[in-house]
Amino acid sequence: MATSKNPELDALRAEFVEVKEKLVAREQADYKQRAADLDRRVDKEIDSWASPKYGTTKSRNFKQAQSILELRGSVTTYVKGANVEGKPVSPDDVEKMLRQVRVFHDDTYKPTPASKNGDASLGSPGTGSRSVKKDDDGPKNIHEALQANSYD
Repeated sequence: MATSKNPELDALRAEFVEVKEKLVAREQADYKQRAADLDRRVDKEIDSWASPKYGTTKSRNFKQAQSILELRGSVTTYVKGANVEGKPVSPDDVEKMLRQVRVFHDDTYKPTPASKNGDASLGSPGTGSRSVKKDDDGPKNIHEALQANSYD
């Protein structure tokens, strides 16, 4: 470091360098801690699946370890793509991202339907549970509404 004729300035520079080094060390330690936490959460989520493709942490073979590396790479690609589209992904969403990527990556996984009535018929417009009163002159379904507003 360059020294000047002013001892106060030299002391301030030395103190600045020391503070900067401490800040860099703290940032590196924080990064390592966040990375370790993220890895722990990823492993916990994958272990909860008990999938034959990925295995579990304590009994994972080479092929399963390779599948996990591919899955992590796919999640990284997913995050980068979301960021490019302007939809930044929070690290708190790691489990959600893993489940979304798993659908495409794990050929042994069969997702369950979100609702129990997945096969229920949606019906046609105007057949809802809306009760029609006798005094109601309004349209009874979407077809009548469109016919009333037609421009002949």
